This record gives sequence, C-alpha cells and structure tokens, in this order.
Amino acid sequence: MKIVADKIKMRGLQKVFLLIFLVIVSTTCQSEDQALTRYGPIMLGDTLSNIAYTLFPDSPLTREQIMWAIYNNNPDAFINNDINNIKRSVTLNIPGYNEISSTPPLTAKQNLKDHINLTHKETKKLNEKLETARKDAETQRQEREMLKARLIEMEMEIQQLIEQNQQKDIEIQDLDQKIKQ
Repeated sequence: MKIVADKIKMRGLQKVFLLIFLVIVSTTCQSEDQALTRYGPIMLGDTLSNIAYTLFPDSPLTREQIMWAIYNNNPDAFINNDINNIKRSVTLNIPGYNEISSTPPLTAKQNLKDHINLTHKETKKLNEKLETARKDAETQRQEREMLKARLIEMEMEIQQLIEQNQQKDIEIQDLDQKIKQ
C-alpha cells in the first residue's frame, strides 16, 4: 500500500513539475514573441531577406517563413505590394515566433514564389502599358511637329496672299487714279 501511495505522490509531483515547466516555457515563448515587435526605419539597401536574417540569425525558422510573416504583417510597407520593394523610412511590425511558425516552411516558400511571379507579371503588364504610352506619345509628338510645320507653311502662304492683296490694292488705286484723270 505504501508503494502505491508513493507512486501516486510521485505522479502528483510530476504533474506539478510538468505544469510549472509548461508555464515557464509558455512565458518564455510569449516574451520571445514580444521581444522584437518593430524594426526600422527602413533605409536604402535594406531587403526583406537581410532583415529576416538579422532578426532571426540562428532561428529554426526558415528565412521564407520569416519573410512571408513580415510581409503579411506590413501590407502598406511595400511599393505596389512588391515584396522586393520596401518603402524607405517605414518601421516594420515584426511578428512573433508563433505567428511566423504558423506557416509551414514549404508553404511560405511557395507563397513567396507565387507572389514574386505575380508581381513580375504585374510589372511586365505595367511595362507593356508604359511602352505603349511612350509609343503613343512619340506618335503624338511627330504629329505635332508635322502640324507645326504645316502651320508655318500656311502662315507663309497667308503672308504671301497678304502681300499679293496689298499689291492688288496698289494696282487698283493706280487704276482708280488713271480713271479719274
């Protein structure tokens, strides 16, 4: 009977120690989650990859997990939602370990790849629109130049017509004077 009582006491102590251990680990994880909450201001040359490495150099988390979590936590910090183009002077909100680790490594890697491909497609479309706009502007510039040249020609023709008209007026006056004599 005494052995059974000792085992029950031991299990009770194990539960207490386990509970204390869980509280300590939970507190440590929470404090790690809250240790780095902001990063910035962003300066010229900062990249999301470098920031991820700087903040979590020896972390078991993948760089892709960290980058994806930071990107999702800061939707307004990126120019045209481009993960490779962080706005200067912003301060990033850095998610905690639990939030970062909530996205599996392969999913984070695929999300980044998909996002970058989407961004490149959007950039390609914008560049195509820009090229079309440039061609249109060049066509309009050439048309303007042609119109300017035509306007100059017409002004010269008008000037010639004015001079001819003045010459005719002089001839009419001469003829008028001859008739009066």
